[in-house]
Amino acid sequence: EEGDDYHSLPSGHVTFMTIVVIAFWRAAPGLRTLGALMIPTVAWSRIAVGMHFPADTVAAFLMALILMLILRSIMYKILLKLGFRC
Repeated sequence: EEGDDYHSLPSGHVTFMTIVVIAFWRAAPGLRTLGALMIPTVAWSRIAVGMHFPADTVAAFLMALILMLILRSIMYKILLKLGFRC
């Protein structure tokens, strides 16, 4: 059907890249710069190919960031109670 190729808010690619970068932020400090550059690169590519508006990519980044920060805080509390050092 017409319009099936266009999925707007939020960008799944930017959401996924943000989640991956944040998930590995502490585990791979040597890759932080690369990861931080990948998020805007993926966002720009989605806009450049006409799949998303800029607001779609910004919303995807912010939603993934907020979600990951909440999940990390919950997981750290659980791991600390189990005796792990975070």
